[in-house]
Order: sequence, then C-alpha cells, then structure tokens
Amino acid sequence: MVFLINKRGFFCISKNFSRSGSYLANWWALVFYMHTFAQSLSLLGVHCLFRYSMITGQFQFLFKRWWGILLLFVIHFTVAGLYACFGIFGLGPTDFRRFHWTEDMKNYMGITIDDRLYYFASVFKYLDENGQVHYGWDILGGSGCFLVCGIFYTIVCWTGIKLYSFVKKSVMPATKKRIQLQLLNVLLAQAISPLVCECLPVGAVVYGGILGIVQPYQGIYVTTFVSGYSAVDALLTLILFRAYRRRALTIFLAPFNGCKTVGQVYSLTKTSKGLNSSQTTSENPAQTIKQQE
Repeated sequence: MVFLINKRGFFCISKNFSRSGSYLANWWALVFYMHTFAQSLSLLGVHCLFRYSMITGQFQFLFKRWWGILLLFVIHFTVAGLYACFGIFGLGPTDFRRFHWTEDMKNYMGITIDDRLYYFASVFKYLDENGQVHYGWDILGGSGCFLVCGIFYTIVCWTGIKLYSFVKKSVMPATKKRIQLQLLNVLLAQAISPLVCECLPVGAVVYGGILGIVQPYQGIYVTTFVSGYSAVDALLTLILFRAYRRRALTIFLAPFNGCKTVGQVYSLTKTSKGLNSSQTTSENPAQTIKQQE
C-alpha cells in the first residue's frame, strides 16, 4: 500500500495491483487490506478479554458457551467489515476526489488516475476557482476508521489495567505471581505494538496532512510501520518474557558455544545446572547430611 499525504487529505492505492489495469483486482486488494488490518486489532482485543476472563473469572460465558464463542466471531467479523465500509463508502473513488488528486499523484508517484484504478482518498481542505478555502466532509470516513481502532485499543488498555490491578492485589504463591506479572509485561508489549504500528499511523494518515505534521513524501513511513507490526510484537514478546528471552538467547548463542543443534545447547544448560547444584552440595556437606536426617 502507498500513501500520499498533504494538507488536502490523503490518497491510498495498492501500487502493485494498480499496474494490473483491473478495477476489481484493485478493489479486492484495498478492501482485503482494510478488513485484515481491523481484524488484527480485533483479535488482540479478544485475546486480552480472554486472558482477563480466565484470570478474574468474569465474562467466562463468552469463551465456555458455544453461543458466546459464536457471538465473538460475529462481532469480530462485523466490526472489521464496518472498518472496511468506512473506506468503501466514505473514501471510495468519485469525480470530485479524482479532480483534486490527479495532478499530485502524477507529479509525486507517476500514477494516472483513471476508471480502472480503485483507491481510497480524502479531500478535506481544497481551494475553489477563486482561491477560496473550503472544507469537505471526507474526514468523516477516515475518522470512522480511527474510531474503530480507538475502540479496540481501549479494550486492550482496559483489560491490561484491570489485570495488573487484580494480580497485584491477589494472594498467590510468589512464583505464580512472578509469572503472571511477566505475562502482563507481554500484554504491555502487545498494547504498545498496535499503538505504534497501527493506531498512530492511522491517525497520521487521517489527520497528519491536515494539521501540517506529515509531508507528502513521508507517507512511506506509514507503510513501514504497519508492515512492521508483526515483527515488533514478536520482538517485544521475546524481550519482556523471561522464559522466551532465555530460549531465544540459547538458540542464538548456539554457534558460539560450538554446538551444532539447539538440543545440544539445552543439554549443556541442564548439565551446567546439575554441576552447579552438585558443587553447592559438596561445598556444604554438613547441610546435606542435616537435610537427609
């Protein structure tokens, strides 16, 4: 996906499919992109709600009853479809949008807007033939998309705050509480990733050009951040969860330990732990005898 952003609004196309010359291919590319983009946020919201439900015991009917699971499926696909509808009906091709974006798309990207090209565009601020500034209603379509992102992100933040408060106040073994707090760190990472890679880019597309924050050639950063969402989410999970972090380090350090396989590294790790425990026992024989007695 390619974005051109300026003070007028924004213009979005699928650059690869735009070369196909097929209006239907362009339509499916953009709509599928919008739908899957919303589904990634929706699934994260469901995941956070599931963890909240399993730990606190609330809303378990949504995950233990067939009609509750069906309801979640319906909400998931319906809201994602609503996100796509904001693009189709609020930002789709019109003669008005083509008129205001044809010259910029030709100058900046070398793309000619014709009847075979499907796109999403917003014309919020424009000049008439007398040089007078006018404002349109196109911002409503983009604002609807941003609203859907905000709803999902609110669910993620709400469940995260509630879970952290619940775990901190609950009475449980120290080891179990430590593991739960580490999982909450992972949840924090999963909350940061969509904020940086999805919610903020959507806000930059819809409002960045209008506010003068984003320049035309900076639209490439939107594509970069959105594309990096999965990688950033996985990387933060590896860093913040201790068990995952240790396993990742074991794998990456295997060549430097002279090992050919990950299994050998794991075997060496277990052997070193056993040696450490035996050394501790030999250094404290009196304590060992006392424990045996």
